[in-house]
Amino acid sequence: MPNNVVFSRLFGIQQQLMGAYNATAPMTNATKGSEREFLVDLFLSSILPNQYRFGSGDITDSHSTRSGQVDIVVEFPFLPSIPIAGCDKFRLYLAESVACAIEVKSDVANQWEQALETCRKIKDLKRNISSYTKSVSGGSFTSSGGMQSLTGATITGNGSGSGIIIGGNSGIKVAGKSIELDLKIPFFAVGYKGWSTLSTMEQRLKSSEVDGLLNIEKKLYVSGTRYQNESYEGDAALWAFICDLLDAVKELEKVDADPRQYA
Repeated sequence: MPNNVVFSRLFGIQQQLMGAYNATAPMTNATKGSEREFLVDLFLSSILPNQYRFGSGDITDSHSTRSGQVDIVVEFPFLPSIPIAGCDKFRLYLAESVACAIEVKSDVANQWEQALETCRKIKDLKRNISSYTKSVSGGSFTSSGGMQSLTGATITGNGSGSGIIIGGNSGIKVAGKSIELDLKIPFFAVGYKGWSTLSTMEQRLKSSEVDGLLNIEKKLYVSGTRYQNESYEGDAALWAFICDLLDAVKELEKVDADPRQYA
């Protein structure tokens, strides 16, 4: 049963976001930066835990592949990123340090091809992670040096999992999902305006690598197979979007990636 206290607060946030957007919409030169700042300042940074840093800039990998400008980057608190002198908000990010990326559009329906191009560039980046510990269904999965261990979770068909898993982990599932780390950076597209039906959004998402699609004005959200693979409307849409972002930023409890590979 929905918590009316939570949902009433989300209703207020949605009204603030659309009010701020509508106030700056006539100012075409300033709109792009304003849209991004509204989403971070009025919504994301106020709700997500404060240990996560939000910024904007380019993402690069150890092969010198670059994403181009990304509207919002959420960092893991494990690895460095490089600021532009005198401007902390615009940074160069290492692919291994990025928890997720968010593209913000005035009208995601009209600017969908732009969002897909950014998504493609981000998904092409290679994260070179030597070992990691990943949250899985109330437990933890660790992969390091060719050995894997699973504690406190349930393996499909095998009861509770604990101890060392010998060899590869391909095919082993927890709560119906593979426990292998998806090395592609999660990508979300957010539009202040966009398609007006969930069915259209579902079709667009299904034919892309986008992991979640949010329409703020209509309060519609669709998640991909990486997360819940479900659709939401009303104030629940904003909450589902936040929950998927939390899954993205909390997926890795620990990561070991050597920044020297960029030297």
